[in-house]
Amino acid sequence: MAQAFIFLIQHFYKEDSTDVELPLQNNLSADDLIRINTKIFYSRPLEFIDNIIRQNFYQFLFFKETGVKKFICEKFNIYKQCFTNMFYNEEIREMHIVQFNKIQKVYRGMCKFAYMYKLKKAEIQVTTDLYMNELDPTARNVFTLFDGNRKYLFTISDLVNMFYTSLCNAPYFIPSPVACKNPYNNTPFTKANLYNIYFFIAFNKIKVPEIIRKYFMCHFNLKRFRNENRRLIHDHTITRYVNNSPVSNLRSSILEMIFEHNIYKKKLRIHSEFPPDLLLKIMRPYLLLYYKSKFSCRKYLNKKYHNILAVKLKEFIMYNHKFGRKMSFVYNQNHLGCSFDQRHIKYEIREEEYNIFHISHLVIDAETELSDDELDYSEYDNL
Repeated sequence: MAQAFIFLIQHFYKEDSTDVELPLQNNLSADDLIRINTKIFYSRPLEFIDNIIRQNFYQFLFFKETGVKKFICEKFNIYKQCFTNMFYNEEIREMHIVQFNKIQKVYRGMCKFAYMYKLKKAEIQVTTDLYMNELDPTARNVFTLFDGNRKYLFTISDLVNMFYTSLCNAPYFIPSPVACKNPYNNTPFTKANLYNIYFFIAFNKIKVPEIIRKYFMCHFNLKRFRNENRRLIHDHTITRYVNNSPVSNLRSSILEMIFEHNIYKKKLRIHSEFPPDLLLKIMRPYLLLYYKSKFSCRKYLNKKYHNILAVKLKEFIMYNHKFGRKMSFVYNQNHLGCSFDQRHIKYEIREEEYNIFHISHLVIDAETELSDDELDYSEYDNL
C-alpha cells in the first residue's frame, strides 16, 4: 500500500521530460533513494506556495512497508501537520487539501479496482449455509464474504445468528461479548466486513436486530458496546438460554422454580414421567421470569420479576393444581391405561403489569429503571 501511494505522488510531481526511473526497488540504499526522489520531485520549478505544498508531500516518499494500520496512521499524521503548522495560512492549507484529495482519489480508485479483481478471481470455498443447504450467490438474501482471498456464502439468518452468538456471550450470565468470527477459518471479521454485513442486512428491507444496531452505533468497538449495553446483552443472553438450551438442562430449573414458589395449599406435583418437551413448552415463559428474578443486574428488577412470577404461578396453580400428575384409568374392561393432566391456563402478559397506557404520558413509575452507567458491575470488572 505504501509503495502504491508513493508511486502516485511521484507521478503527480514528475515532469514528463524527466528521464529518471521511479525508485520502486527495495534494495536501494538510503542515499540513492534520497538522490533519485529529490531529482524526480524537484524536476520543475513551482510557485512559492506550490513549492511549500510539494515539500510537505516530499515526506511521503520515505514511507516503509510497516503494515496497513501504521501506514494509514503515518499518512494522515503528515496530512494533519499541515493544519497544526502555525506558519501556514488558509491558502496553503486549502491547496494542500486539494492536492491530497486528488492523489487520495486516484489511490482509492486503484484500491477499489484491486479489490474487484481479487473478488472476481477468488474461488468460492463454501457453497452451503450453516445447515448444509445449497446457496445461490445471486440470491437476494445471500451475502458473499471476501476473506483471505477466498469467498464464503452466508444467508442473512446465518449472519444474524453469528452476531448473536458472539455479542451475547455471557458465561454465568456475565456479559462478555467476543469478536464476530468467520466460522470456517475462525478468524475475526475485519471492520470493513462488519460494515458490509450490517448494510447488507439493513438494505434487504428487514428490521436490523437491536443488539446488532447497538453494536453498529458503537462503531463495532467491543469494549464500548459492552460498557454501554450490559443490560441489553444480559436480557438477550437469558432469553436465548431459555429458548435454545436442551430440555435436559432446563427441566431441573423448572422443578426448582416450582419448588420455590409452591407455597400454596394446593401444590403442584410434576410426575417424573411427564413428557419433558411438553413441560418446557408450557413452562418456558414462567422459566424466563424465574431466571430474570435470579440473575437480573438490578435488585429492584429481581424483586419485580419475582413478584410477577409469584402471581403468575399462583394463577396457574389455582386454575389446575393437578397439572403434571399421572392418572390411571380402565378401558375395554380389563385394560389399564394412564395419562397425564395437561390442563393449564394460557400465559398472558397484562398491560397493567408493566405499564398503564392511558396515563403513561403523565407519570413515571417510582421504580424508574437506572441507566447502565448507574449499575453496579464492580464485582465483574476483574473477571
